Amino acid sequence: MPREEPFAQPPRHKRVATGTTLVDPSLALDRGWAELSGVTAEGLGFDLTDCAELELVNSNFTDVEFGEASDTEFSVADCRFEKCDLSGIRFSSIRRAAFIDCKFLGTNFSTGALADVSFEQCTFRFVNMRLAKLARVAFQACSIDDLDLFDAAVEDLDFSRSRIAKLGVDRITAERVDLRHAAEVGFSQIIRLDGFLVAESQLPQLMHGLAQATGLSVE
Repeated sequence: MPREEPFAQPPRHKRVATGTTLVDPSLALDRGWAELSGVTAEGLGFDLTDCAELELVNSNFTDVEFGEASDTEFSVADCRFEKCDLSGIRFSSIRRAAFIDCKFLGTNFSTGALADVSFEQCTFRFVNMRLAKLARVAFQACSIDDLDLFDAAVEDLDFSRSRIAKLGVDRITAERVDLRHAAEVGFSQIIRLDGFLVAESQLPQLMHGLAQATGLSVE
């Protein structure tokens, strides 16, 4: 019986309207909490000093930086990001969002929830998604140097045209993860790959990792 396509369900996005153009990047803090809603921000740098929680809702961000944000918890809903440096940020929740040509270096999604999210032409390096929950997430034409999904629960992931150097999948619970159209696939810490789908042509590049995971010696 032919496999039903698409194997992984795509993200379901809501169109983000062009909001009020933001000129002043200052945040109005309420006991460490701040919100940006219905805005368009371009080329701005935000100072997150004393900001413990930041909610981004129904907004557009282009070429935006959030500075030293490791102590700030981000939640995102119905937003679009383009050419943004999101390195070092801690995301707790992302719903219905698109990231285009963005950089994620040391970004922390651990224990967070991502649903209906697309990453297009993004760079991932030393990214932590341990114990996260992902549903309907697409990585399209991304460069993934190191992405850790230890003990994560994922469903409906697509990696079309992405180059994956190192994908940590130890103790992952997965349903419908489509790797057939990835440009390159590399795993680390393989135990089982239930729920993953690859193309037959990809097996040669995977065989050494699979052999090592099963304890098979190769001469």
